[in-house]
Amino acid sequence: MLKNQTLVCIASLVLALLSSSVHGRAQCTDPTPPRTGFVPKYVVDQPVTYSDSYKTLANVLYPDATPPSCGWPLLVMVHGLSGSRSTGSLEAYALVSQGFFVVTYDVRGQGDARTLNPGKPSKLWSLDEWIDLAEIIEWAGSQFVGQVDLGRVGVFGDSQGAVHAWAAAAWSGKALPTNTRRTKAFPEIDCVVPRYFDPHVVDAFVPEGNAFLYYLAGFGYQNPNPTVDLDPTFRAQITSAIDQNDGATLAAYLRSIPGVDFVSLLEQTTVPILAFAGWQDTWSDPRGVIALLDKLPTTTPHRCYLTTGPHGMPLNTNQVARQIFLTEAWMKRWLKGSIEPVELGPGYEIAQMPSSDADYASPISLWRHRAYSDWPPTSATNERLYLRELNSLTPSQPGATEGDSTVQNTVAANYGPAEFVADKGELAKVELQIPRSTLSFTTDAFAADVEYACIPKFSLFVEGASKDVLLGARLIVVDGTTERVLASGGVAVEFVTVPSSQRVDFELSPVATLVKKGQKLRIEIGNYDVQTPDRTVGAVFRRIPCFASYTAHVKHNASQLSWVELATLPMVPPNLESAETTISVTSPQAKTFTIRSSSEWKDALYVILLGFSGEGPAKVFPDGSELWFTPDDGTFAFVSAINLPMCANFAGVLDANGEATCTLNLGLLNGTIPLSLVGGNITIAPTFFTFTRGFQGGMTARLRWR
Repeated sequence: MLKNQTLVCIASLVLALLSSSVHGRAQCTDPTPPRTGFVPKYVVDQPVTYSDSYKTLANVLYPDATPPSCGWPLLVMVHGLSGSRSTGSLEAYALVSQGFFVVTYDVRGQGDARTLNPGKPSKLWSLDEWIDLAEIIEWAGSQFVGQVDLGRVGVFGDSQGAVHAWAAAAWSGKALPTNTRRTKAFPEIDCVVPRYFDPHVVDAFVPEGNAFLYYLAGFGYQNPNPTVDLDPTFRAQITSAIDQNDGATLAAYLRSIPGVDFVSLLEQTTVPILAFAGWQDTWSDPRGVIALLDKLPTTTPHRCYLTTGPHGMPLNTNQVARQIFLTEAWMKRWLKGSIEPVELGPGYEIAQMPSSDADYASPISLWRHRAYSDWPPTSATNERLYLRELNSLTPSQPGATEGDSTVQNTVAANYGPAEFVADKGELAKVELQIPRSTLSFTTDAFAADVEYACIPKFSLFVEGASKDVLLGARLIVVDGTTERVLASGGVAVEFVTVPSSQRVDFELSPVATLVKKGQKLRIEIGNYDVQTPDRTVGAVFRRIPCFASYTAHVKHNASQLSWVELATLPMVPPNLESAETTISVTSPQAKTFTIRSSSEWKDALYVILLGFSGEGPAKVFPDGSELWFTPDDGTFAFVSAINLPMCANFAGVLDANGEATCTLNLGLLNGTIPLSLVGGNITIAPTFFTFTRGFQGGMTARLRWR
């Protein structure tokens, strides 16, 4: 009876999958991919000549099968800086197998485009590149007639590719700034997936308008630049600004380049956006992505996954799989009319940074996940930790006579930006010329687990004995003899008169982590703005150091307070984790899931729910917690199987550590699962109950049918 119930529910869902079509400008029915996916056809090194006679090469991949009547939906995959059209081929193959036409190409000034166009450099991420992108889209449609549907177009990519995706969303269907190449509007874009770069390009390059991203030194002083062929005027503006420590002038110049600053347009876009951002990204702080998403119209579909990734961060295979499948689901929703309402899932999915350095660095560790409507979550409670004497960090304020600490920046004669670039920004070499000066303040060991979810805010009372001061800060969790940097940031301070004093406020990069009982928090303040995304690589610069000597006194007494403000969640919420990401329709193996929380949740009742209809919208419990899960007929069928062999331990009591495991074994359906489910998902949602807290929802997990 149970088996029949489940199969009836699955059958009804399959009919819905086959008959539903939502979103997308073109009405077109795509063929269902075979279980193993379409076989890709790969056409490489296709010459493309832009309207200004600039030449590049493109690769195209598309299903080696009869296309739908309108053609396959088009995806433009833009490579990262220093990459080429071959970057990301494995993901392109995966998308083609699901019925997409994928184009990759060498971006202006990079890859083979650099050698094909001697004497034609780039101003980097400006109007010419957006026109190039428009022309690549149109070229694909004209060269592969019948294979490409220009009524269904998506753009995605990592790093530099993210900037192109942001720009595509900003300019979609709009007239570009006046130029000699194009009067036609930019093509309409149906969805974008920008991964690992801030859309506020100028602010990323010139933080707060008065400091310089580390990578700008290479742009300015490396000639020829090994990464990209840069316009000489562009390079000269960078070197002049760094030489004169004049960030404001450089920021103004960058904004004057047509097409570089498109954020005001992006804030009004209606194009669906799935964004990814990295906690310890050496190029781009996630705050810019969060700020942009918060300003979008409420009707613009958008989601964000805060995780680890490229740019020096350790890759984690479990999170890479989440990224790939979430990207695919987003593309299917907006380009193929997939029935799964992926846009109704959590606005922010959080892969919580482990406080253990070993777990952080491991490529297979299971990071805890959280889901929120907004981030930082409104349920977090602010707390201040004050800088104290004896290098301590406490919730209590200092006394009147606790004094100050000094940061000293002493620069060797004739050491400047060019020499810094020659040293490749290697910390050990730079320290010989600009000795590192660091203040350190540490808490007592934590008496219980504490979960942080916030953008750390520093407020320092600083007295300067020099006009220009650069202060960097880092937040670190200390576990015995090992450390893990959680966040970093900095600020450039300009004193009107010397000596002078002022309160200096600035933020670090976002933090989501669980500091465990017995661990400590430490803050470092110094003359370097560095971070450590991967301990095996070591610390790397975020901002270019100051090449002028200075002295800065950080005050921390009763009348001149200095503190860091963090935000904690009221308790460690439970979450559901598994390394499993896929499930076979023909031979489904048993899948095990683990509930993790803390001892505070011991003896809590739990029930695991399953469904086929997606993650949202959220169901809000009386305590304010959110469950991103939509019950459907399949849910009620599976409820009747709870704690039977097919859904073993799907209800029970958490142990003394607040943990439990459960197993889904759909193999008991004896191979009767419809093949048409391939490409869809099962959502697994945990719910909890205690008599003191009532009901609460946990982070969901997803299995993709294959």
